[in-house]
Amino acid sequence: MIDIENSTSKNKDYWRATMEMGVGNQLIPITKIFMLIAQGEFDYAEQYLEIINLFSDPKNITEGYLRELKLRLNSFNNSVNEKIKTGIALHDKKEFNKAIEIYETILKTYPNSVWALYEKYYSTNASSVEDGKTKLEDRGIWDASKSEIYKHNPLYQMDVRASNGKEGYLLFKRQEINSLFKKKEEKLNDLFKYAQIASDLGVYDFSAQLFWISAGMDEKKSEKAMHNFLYCIDKLGEKTLKQNFKGDFDKIFKAIDEEKDNAMKESVIYKSFKN
Repeated sequence: MIDIENSTSKNKDYWRATMEMGVGNQLIPITKIFMLIAQGEFDYAEQYLEIINLFSDPKNITEGYLRELKLRLNSFNNSVNEKIKTGIALHDKKEFNKAIEIYETILKTYPNSVWALYEKYYSTNASSVEDGKTKLEDRGIWDASKSEIYKHNPLYQMDVRASNGKEGYLLFKRQEINSLFKKKEEKLNDLFKYAQIASDLGVYDFSAQLFWISAGMDEKKSEKAMHNFLYCIDKLGEKTLKQNFKGDFDKIFKAIDEEKDNAMKESVIYKSFKN
C-alpha cells in the first residue's frame, strides 16, 4: 500500500511538480486524488475533487478523468447516502440501536464513510444519554469518535463541542466552509478563504494546494498566496523550496503565525469564552 502522506504531502518532488504545472493543469493533485480513491478514502478525495474541478482548465486532458470520477463518486454516494438517511429516520424515532445497526452495516463495506461515522456517534451518544450512562454535556463519546472522523476527512464540516476559545473558533471555521462558493463572482476570494480555513485547521496539504492555485489565478493575492503556500509546505517538513524565492521567510512565516493568532483572538466566538 502506498504511503500517501510521504508520497505527496511530505514529498519535495510532489510540490516541485505542482509548481511546474501550468495554470489550470491539475495533473499533480489528480494523482493524489486517485491515490486516495485507491485506498478507499473517497470522502477526502471528494474534498480535493470539488475544488480541483472548479479551477481545472477544461481543455486539459485531465478534465475527462475528473468528469468520469465525479460521475462514479456521485453514483456511489447516492447509494450510501440513502442507507444513511434510513438510519437517520430511525434515530428521529428514537430507535437508536436500530440506527446504529444500519451505520455499522454501511461501515462494514465502506469503513471510511465520514457521514456514517458521524451519525453512528450521534446515535450512540443519544442512546447513552437516554440510558443514563452519560450526561448530555459529556464529551467522551465525541472525543473518542472525532479522531476517526477527521482521519478520513480532516475538513469535515461538523464539530460538536468547544470547551475553550480556540476550540470554538475552529468549530466556527469548519462550519464556515459551507458558506463558500455560493456566488460565481466570489470564486477566487472563496478559494483563498478556503485555503486559510484549511491552514487554521492544520490541514496543510490541502491548504498548500489551494494557496498554489490562488497564487497562479488571483493576481491581487498572488504574493500573499505564495507566502502562505511556502508556509504550509514548511509546516509539512519541506524546508528547501522556499530558497528559490526572495524574502526573509523566518520573518514572513512569523508574520503569518501572528496574523492567524490575531484573527482568532479578535473573533467574536473566541471572546465569548473565558480563556
